[in-house]
Amino acid sequence: MQEENYYYMSTGTPTYWPTDPQKTPDLLDFFVTKGLSSTYADVTPSFELSSDHTPVIATISSSVIHTQPTPKLHNNKTNWDTYREIIDNNINLSIKIKTPEDLNTTLQTLIDTLQKAARRRRSRLSLENKIIIYKTVIIPIWTYGIELWGCASKSNTNIIQRSQSKILRMLVDAPWYVSNETLHQDLKLKFVKEIILDRSRQYMSKIEAHENELLQPLRKLINNRRLKRKWPNDLI
Repeated sequence: MQEENYYYMSTGTPTYWPTDPQKTPDLLDFFVTKGLSSTYADVTPSFELSSDHTPVIATISSSVIHTQPTPKLHNNKTNWDTYREIIDNNINLSIKIKTPEDLNTTLQTLIDTLQKAARRRRSRLSLENKIIIYKTVIIPIWTYGIELWGCASKSNTNIIQRSQSKILRMLVDAPWYVSNETLHQDLKLKFVKEIILDRSRQYMSKIEAHENELLQPLRKLINNRRLKRKWPNDLI
């Protein structure tokens, strides 16, 4: 195949499911192509038939096919000892399966047990306590002096925003398809640019009402500028 520049495409999973317990599932169904980039093709299994073979369907497109990653119950932070313990304590291996209803019930119990074990890998802290810790410990660190460094370029403030988005995802264990906007709305947290604007307004209001007249020049606009730099007054 390599000499003739042939390429094979498959689902990467078994397509043959033998009824003989001495045999193991195997991958027998695949496609052979030539001159076709894998980014323009996609192979998916079809589970509609009841035979011992799983048909595979190839989709060929004139544009790049974007495939979404498969959601997973575990990641590199999974506590496998806890995961294994929960499954061992909740699975009953002595259940007798005699009817299709028994099979469906047993299968649903297994799925629920696996999902329960996956959820328990996360912290036992409630979401409310996680948010309180984030607001009282993390936010004060990066908001210190925000009235001044808020004038930094967008690329620099985006570094803080990306860090906040990652932390929020870890707090709620959000899947990949949940947007950052949804996270901030559901957790009732503002974006970094909104916090910069709010803090800058509070800062200027305090200076305006302050009794020390020496602070008033800080409110004046600076006309002699260089390199299009931002000043705190520009954030309002």
